[in-house]
Amino acid sequence: MTRLRDLIQKHQTLTANLRRSRPKLEQTITDAEAALILAEAANKTATETRLEASNLEAEQARKIENLKSQTGNRLNAFGRRIDLVMREIDKARWIAGRPIGPLGMFVSLTDPRYRDTFHKQMGHTLCQFAVRNDQDRKTMMGILNRCATQ
Repeated sequence: MTRLRDLIQKHQTLTANLRRSRPKLEQTITDAEAALILAEAANKTATETRLEASNLEAEQARKIENLKSQTGNRLNAFGRRIDLVMREIDKARWIAGRPIGPLGMFVSLTDPRYRDTFHKQMGHTLCQFAVRNDQDRKTMMGILNRCATQ
């Protein structure tokens, strides 16, 4: 009987100790869950930042390649197919003379600070050509349409 009482006493002591430590353990679990949520959010932010940086890096690399290709030929700034358009212009028969263009070849800015604004406002116009009569306009439109589909 004494042994049984000792076991009951030991069990009660152990149960009391567990009850006292339970709130602390529950708080530790809550803190760990909160830390996990914060870590997951930080990881998501870091992943998004890496992806954004990777996209920016790829965009900058494309811009650099584009600028490199434009360095060799000023016409490249007017689109991928501009060489084809220029060859077609050279082959065509013109009534009032060869078209002038692209018009952007004849424009230069004295103050580069306005480059972006100017390009946004006039960008499409800078890629156009000027002709002297309606028949040449029709010929030029035919060339541009053919080159756009190739």
